[in-house]
Amino acid sequence: MLLENLVTRRVSEENASDSSLTRRVTKQGHLLLAALAVPVAETDTTPYTANKISIEIQQSWGKMNMEGMNVQAKFVEMVAAALGEQLFTLLDVGCSGGIDPSWRQFGKHLRAFGFDPSLSEVERLNADERSDSVEYIPCFVGVPDDISGSERLKTQQFWDRSAWSRLAVGKTLELRSQKVEPNDEREKMRLNLWNQTRLADAEKPVFLCDFVEKRGVDNVDFVKIDVDGPDFLILRSIVPMLKSKQVLGVGIEVNFYGSDDPDVNTFHNVDRLLRAAGFDLFDLSVRRYSLTALPSPYLYSFPAQSKTGRPFQGDALYLRDLGSTDPSLPKINSAPVKYAKLAALFALFGQPDSAAELLLLHREELSELFDVSAGLDALLLQSRPQASGTSYSDYITAFQNDDPMFYRAIDGAGPFNSDAKDSPISHLTKALAGVFRKAPK
Repeated sequence: MLLENLVTRRVSEENASDSSLTRRVTKQGHLLLAALAVPVAETDTTPYTANKISIEIQQSWGKMNMEGMNVQAKFVEMVAAALGEQLFTLLDVGCSGGIDPSWRQFGKHLRAFGFDPSLSEVERLNADERSDSVEYIPCFVGVPDDISGSERLKTQQFWDRSAWSRLAVGKTLELRSQKVEPNDEREKMRLNLWNQTRLADAEKPVFLCDFVEKRGVDNVDFVKIDVDGPDFLILRSIVPMLKSKQVLGVGIEVNFYGSDDPDVNTFHNVDRLLRAAGFDLFDLSVRRYSLTALPSPYLYSFPAQSKTGRPFQGDALYLRDLGSTDPSLPKINSAPVKYAKLAALFALFGQPDSAAELLLLHREELSELFDVSAGLDALLLQSRPQASGTSYSDYITAFQNDDPMFYRAIDGAGPFNSDAKDSPISHLTKALAGVFRKAPK
């Protein structure tokens, strides 16, 4: 994990704006990946941002973390330093490869429980783990019998209308799986063939609601679910916990294919359930997969999503919207630490504007924990790295003055603003005005 953090911090995530920097980032990325024995095609000249390097390394080590998480957010470290004796609690269901390194920014305040059925993978994770507050449990996460749809864990009917057998990635994985040595469990994990590794006893599942009670966990901040099957049923089973444990966010893999069956893991089922529980959608990735009939190149150096194809799966992020004044939304613990943790989650998932709104709405309470003005400055730097040296207050003043920096420049012609005399928009406006003047009445 230390090495992965080093790699992701070495190369800036959003810095491929000029060609020379792009070349340097690409070169560094290939060198780092080569040093870690991550295969990269010699012809691959794609800029290797920190995010892409992290994805390649994760897959090489047998994992894919939730999309959308920021590698580094200074604001999160500020919140962690202000937590005192409080802990940030994470439940990671389907933790192959370990928890996302972004969570490590909470430092000693992080308490994480990872669940995965692959025995060898969990053994490796626990052996490598250096924190006493991060634990990996070898088990299947189950669904109690009184939960609607629980019988599907026996029939394994978690999908409808899946095109997997027709996808190019399915064919590639099928071909590669035939070459895997029977005892090569690491390669099986890389190819997502986890069900061919040594597995925990499926007849002795762990139920999440029972688990947190037995462990004396009185507060859960984030739940991530990615188990390639009963994701939605597991989510349904923890609805009581979402309220009782004051859960702030849920990340879950969703499918964009399927039917109107209320028990399968489709985006519309997940969305309906979490909105009813008081959460709002804050991010949604879309992974496209091409068909075997005309395969599109893969985006990475391993078989996964492709450049073109149908939207097949994605990661959905749901968080509490405590900035909303809608009275129908359920209330949660109003302690300042909860506001701080939620703001940290917004920053972690690339939503610094929502974090800033939360800081402004609860400035008085949050001032008990940290310097809110410094927090706003840190969020501004995350949102606009080029604004380094600009204070949040000056930035907002510029926005209120309709500063040109808030508009897109086109071909170097100035801000995306029709007031710019030589901008393309200005020329287009004049041309259209001429057309309308000549139009017959």
